[in-house]
Amino acid sequence: TKTGWCQGFRYFVHPAGLIGASEPGEVEFAPPVKLAQFHGKFRVVGSAEKWALRVGGLLRGNSLGITFAAAGLLSPLLEVLGVGNFVLVALGPGELGKSTVIVASSAQSDLGAFIDDLRSMRISGPRAKGIEEWALSISDGEEMGRANADHAAADFRNVVITTANKSIVAEAAGAEYRGDRAIHDRLIEVPLPEGAVGSFESIHGAPNLKAFCERLRVLSVDCAGATGLEFVRQLHGWLARDADDCAAWLRARADWFSGEYGAK
Repeated sequence: TKTGWCQGFRYFVHPAGLIGASEPGEVEFAPPVKLAQFHGKFRVVGSAEKWALRVGGLLRGNSLGITFAAAGLLSPLLEVLGVGNFVLVALGPGELGKSTVIVASSAQSDLGAFIDDLRSMRISGPRAKGIEEWALSISDGEEMGRANADHAAADFRNVVITTANKSIVAEAAGAEYRGDRAIHDRLIEVPLPEGAVGSFESIHGAPNLKAFCERLRVLSVDCAGATGLEFVRQLHGWLARDADDCAAWLRARADWFSGEYGAK
């Protein structure tokens, strides 16, 4: 009834097709009625190799772009590592290419959740409180149930990637509401790199930021979904061969990274 891992790590339900099935029709994707209208509208174009050469080439040397492109692939790893959902925010002033970073990362995978600008959220009351409550509900990973529904509330695993012009601390400034510092474990704000042209350290010879962003967007759309699909295929293959080894390697890599960069 949803995308993602099915029967442990035996199958992965991807909008482009089932990964891991040994026989045609062995598993049928049957989304709930409220999601049925979207079924079949996901598509994969291009290839992972094409993405690496074209989109990856433009992201080379751009720390924010690389970070968010990698984050676009994280959702399938959450269950493998036994960690919860979280929100990653590209933080900085408007008109500097943050939305293009989102396009480049979301074009890799149909399985994450991508929101262009938190200002688009309709919130009643203090914005900081509303954003914090939203981030907490994302990290809990459970849809709101309905008393008259004929099925239980679904759970989900997603890394949510978005942008914001102001930090959660700035949103709370001057309001009666005082933010909860624990939210920073679940809503991670990444500032724009210092000395960058907007959101990018390198625009690879483009005449200006606008031209570079337009080129990156076009190439990203031309390769939509291919890298995410290939990533899941390879991850599924590793888990099928040795799930414990896969999980142990990923945890060791995360621990190394935290130790190397976490305190800086």
